[in-house]
Amino acid sequence: MIDIFRRKNCNESEAENAALALENEALKKQIQELLTLDETGVFAELDQLLKIILNKALIICDASASFFSLMGEDPTKLNIRVNNSVTLEELETLAKKFTLEYIKWTETEAEVIEIDNFVLLPLVRRHRMIGLIGLKIDKSSVNNLHDLLPLLASKSAASLESAMLYDKMFQRLLVLSNVFILGKEIVSNIELKSLVDKFLSIASDGTGSEVAGLFLVKGRTDLPYFTRLQKNNCNLDFAPNTLDGYTELIQAVRSERKLRMENNLENTEFAEFEVDKVPGTKLRNTLAMPL
Repeated sequence: MIDIFRRKNCNESEAENAALALENEALKKQIQELLTLDETGVFAELDQLLKIILNKALIICDASASFFSLMGEDPTKLNIRVNNSVTLEELETLAKKFTLEYIKWTETEAEVIEIDNFVLLPLVRRHRMIGLIGLKIDKSSVNNLHDLLPLLASKSAASLESAMLYDKMFQRLLVLSNVFILGKEIVSNIELKSLVDKFLSIASDGTGSEVAGLFLVKGRTDLPYFTRLQKNNCNLDFAPNTLDGYTELIQAVRSERKLRMENNLENTEFAEFEVDKVPGTKLRNTLAMPL
């Protein structure tokens, strides 16, 4: 009877482990599919992306409370951007203890930091912590999630880094567009071409772009009254049969009055005219914004 009972317990344990392994594989696949910029998109407001990532973490880890912190000038201090059900008292305790834990982390770069009943996931890019996900998880669940938590952190860090880059680029372009508009209005005697060339040069440098273009339009007219294309600070013309660069993508940005970020242009609806509209260059990623 004892041997039979042991074998039964052993079989039940093996079945439970197999079920847990299958569940973990399914969750890993879900993380791979969900935590990508294809699904989260590029947002003018970074907090929108943070909420999406945190919601994914809550669902996957079944946490009772959570928070998202971005690293500020002083990385030892928590900079809470999103908070789900974490009390002020808990946050104060975490903030005090995190200072010491961060110093330890710089030496070990541990994948998980545990403080009291919270599990903290450092979001790391190139050995630098750029963010932190805090999850209030039952301690018995942590072992079951030991394979999932680093994967969740890795995918979240990749999405966060890209979104932070695009957010920074957007803010720079927004400032530049205001400078351009004000400059055009205030300095009425300056030649338009030289002003546009300077604007495009700064925009290219500020966003790390190889190609930059500007289309000036009036009211409801169909076509731009002025177009300028610059590649590596040299002016050139758009390729033939591309409406002088005023393609469907640019027209969509004008009509919607919203920023558009298209990655892998060859796989988008705009591929036919967008990819080859700059001579000698195959466009891959495009950031277009209305001024």
